[in-house]
Amino acid sequence: MKLNTMEERFSVARRMQEDLFQKNGCEWLKVMSGSMYPLIEMNDRVLVNKIPFDHVRSGDIVLFKSDEFLVVHRVIKILREYDDTVILQKGDANNHMSAIRPESIMGKITAIEKKGRIVELESLRGKCMNVLPAIRNFFSYRDLAYFEQGHFQLERGKFCRRLRWLKRYASKSLALCNRIVVRVLFHVWMCIFLIT
Repeated sequence: MKLNTMEERFSVARRMQEDLFQKNGCEWLKVMSGSMYPLIEMNDRVLVNKIPFDHVRSGDIVLFKSDEFLVVHRVIKILREYDDTVILQKGDANNHMSAIRPESIMGKITAIEKKGRIVELESLRGKCMNVLPAIRNFFSYRDLAYFEQGHFQLERGKFCRRLRWLKRYASKSLALCNRIVVRVLFHVWMCIFLIT
């Protein structure tokens, strides 16, 4: 079988990787985008464990299938309405979130390999590294969604009541400061935890 385009090669490699993951139940995957920066950077590797959807919680980082791509993002909220369930997901570096179906989730990220060092997300070190991006997502968005014609559609959330007055006057500045503070604190924590 001759593969002419890069897209065909990528598709075959992805299918082989999916088959291997389904067979073994866990797999190390290389991250190809910066959507989960600063916790997961480009070229970091993540360990994905196959788990049932019932074990997925808000704040978990999951691997899911979106069209022809495999995506690693954080679960913001699990919404249940009219016997229907959708998951709000977002990359830590992204400004928007979107909804996915539970059946698209392939597994949960349990470890990250950064610069040759493995950080298990269930360990104390991993939980400390994971907490700042999760807090940023919590304060940046509220879980506003509505159900329309069989699909959840999302609206941009408002800041918490304490920060509402800031949103009126300095939403862009606040978002920029929020990102800077989270990234600086994250890198300080990374230095502390990776050195020890």
